[in-house]
Amino acid sequence: MADRSWPAAGVKIYRLSRIGATMLGYLRRAWTTWHAKSDFIASIRRNPSHTLFYAAELQFPELQEVWETGGPELQPYEGLASAWDEYGSCNQPDYLGLIKFLSDRHSIELRSVLDLACGTGLLTARLVRSFNEVVGLDASPRMLEVARARLDGCKGASFVFGDFRTFSLGRQFDVIVCTFNSLNYLGDLNELSGTFAVVAKHLTPGGIFVFDVTTERSMRERSGLYAHVTTNAFRFALYSNYDRKQRKQISRAITPTGIELHRRIPISLQDVKTAARESGLRVEECFSPSLIPVRWLEGYASFFVLTKAPD
Repeated sequence: MADRSWPAAGVKIYRLSRIGATMLGYLRRAWTTWHAKSDFIASIRRNPSHTLFYAAELQFPELQEVWETGGPELQPYEGLASAWDEYGSCNQPDYLGLIKFLSDRHSIELRSVLDLACGTGLLTARLVRSFNEVVGLDASPRMLEVARARLDGCKGASFVFGDFRTFSLGRQFDVIVCTFNSLNYLGDLNELSGTFAVVAKHLTPGGIFVFDVTTERSMRERSGLYAHVTTNAFRFALYSNYDRKQRKQISRAITPTGIELHRRIPISLQDVKTAARESGLRVEECFSPSLIPVRWLEGYASFFVLTKAPD
């Protein structure tokens, strides 16, 4: 009688090898993703802002009069614009590296990028070195003025004035980025769904949306404190109050020329999942800038990768 145990054993070995190959592929993918996220946030750890500290009272004497008199009142980033480059460059992760990694992982060719809330064009200047076309959009005329001067004559870079909640450019982009907690400037969570819908409209099928937000934990724990920042241009302070019931933060940027009023809301992973589902986007990644950027872990800030389904 023929011995059928060897074929059966062979089938088991084959199945186990398939399972092992699948697990190995999963672990390899998880490792490369973790490594990419670690490289992404490493620049923050390499270039910490040693000019920042928190205190319960305002510590910069030259700002006392402006603070006590309450003005003059400035538009958001009108007073901060000339110091924003230095402050922002110490806190900007490697978005270019992350975008390139995502391009390889999703096997898509990236040609055009839309930089929402581009500010003074710090990230725009990096992106235009690697992509054919980069468009920067911002609602601050003063910030756009600095950005245009930075990239004057640079082929492939352009800037437009607009609100990231309602913009309409009549075209699509392979990648859309929105950095430096800009989405927190939404009035409420209904606007988050609306913004995602506008973003989805401007993304090519299979396109990528990358952004970061400040969480409620950060707003809650820093409420009532003064953040003191020293730059080569001047010193300024940020004073914030967070209303837990309303889920709203009001911050005042105290500069030598006046005070800017900034209103923001916290944004959580669940908020993003709900808004993404309503707008037809998919949440691929969420991680915090911790030493170990664990997936779905929220900290003082959260970084997100969303995608639009291919045709």
